[in-house]
Amino acid sequence: MSRKRMFQLLIFCFIFIFIWGCAAGRKHDFSYTPEKGQNIGNGKTVLVLQVADKRPEVVQGKEDPNWVGWQRSGFGIPFDITTSDGKPFAEKVTEVIIKDISSVGFICKGKKVDELTKEKISSAVKEANAEKALHVVMKMFHSDTIQNIDMEWDFQVMVYDSAGNIVKTNEEKGTTELEGARWNPMAAAEKAVPKFLHSVIRKLIVGNNEIMKALVN
Repeated sequence: MSRKRMFQLLIFCFIFIFIWGCAAGRKHDFSYTPEKGQNIGNGKTVLVLQVADKRPEVVQGKEDPNWVGWQRSGFGIPFDITTSDGKPFAEKVTEVIIKDISSVGFICKGKKVDELTKEKISSAVKEANAEKALHVVMKMFHSDTIQNIDMEWDFQVMVYDSAGNIVKTNEEKGTTELEGARWNPMAAAEKAVPKFLHSVIRKLIVGNNEIMKALVN
């Protein structure tokens, strides 16, 4: 092998190792500013209960609450991805939900309720001067990126009336592969994963006519 060819190979290996070595310590920013939509809520107040994180990896203690997925090295070694500010992912999803519902004319108030009994939900709704409450359970959400981005998700939403009764539910779940990037898959995932979460939450609540009707009526 010529000296020039050897030099080119070394440069390629250096770039490859440098890029894939950056897989560790990645963070995703889930900040969300939705466009203002149709005034569906017309100023009605909705109590948004904090998202329950029921992801098996978190419940079993294998991952921390701020975990959102894996970024793999060129050798397939998984490194954890976390929220950009270190806050629990369930809190970030709650923020997305509140902003999304507020963008279509509802007044949203957030609250954490430890026990979701009818009595406690009813009491929280009345304290917030709301007519309905909304609660999302995150059963699954994570990304897994080498080059392209494998996504798996499962969210369930429940709408409660002022007495704490469930009046409507919806669930969005599935798996898909998002397009990544060959040379900088980390940067591609940082853009694609938050955007994908926003689209799932939109479909789960604001984009579902039955859920919107349940909140309005």
